[in-house]
Amino acid sequence: RRTSASGSVRTSKGVLDANISQAEGALRANAAFDGALVMTGGSIMAGRHIHDSFAIVDAGAAGVAVEYENRFAGRTGSNGKILLPSLNAYQKNKIAIDVADLPINADFEETEMIVVPRELSGVAVSFGVKKDQKAALVILADAQGNLLPESAEVTLEGSGESFLTGYDGQVYLTGIEPENAITVKHGGNQCRATFSYDGGSESQTTIGPVTCS
Repeated sequence: RRTSASGSVRTSKGVLDANISQAEGALRANAAFDGALVMTGGSIMAGRHIHDSFAIVDAGAAGVAVEYENRFAGRTGSNGKILLPSLNAYQKNKIAIDVADLPINADFEETEMIVVPRELSGVAVSFGVKKDQKAALVILADAQGNLLPESAEVTLEGSGESFLTGYDGQVYLTGIEPENAITVKHGGNQCRATFSYDGGSESQTTIGPVTCS
């Protein structure tokens, strides 16, 4: 009499096959793991067996959804990266990230990229995501306490960079410092305001209402 069992587990890191059998009083077992260990762009990652080309995608944050050819391919790990093991060599491969998964204070250069890898080689894909801690949502009001209208031009003194207000007197400012001064132009009028900023949190910081006079 012979008794045996086998099983297979497929994970993002590879495929594990195992079996065990018993016959004539002898017990035998074996297991095999099929996967890949790759390095490119200074990163080493493990993944499923690579038949052609691959990419290591850096989305700049953990848990970001990554798409390959408009299909969900997975989410980035704690290091903000993910291995895509099934790219086509010498062809255009479209890779994209879902910016809705990025931290509220993140700044990014691209949302999708096209790469053409060589055969049996890898490419490093970085979307240039930067988690800018020096950013805040500032609520602006005039001397009478009325919220400033939409499309008012806000200039951050010291940097010269301009921003526009949205609904409810809100303006999202980046590149700010612990102490800041801004100049606001709206409806032919101009006013000035100052505010303090205490950074260090990855969540969105809201300041105000700040009086502009």
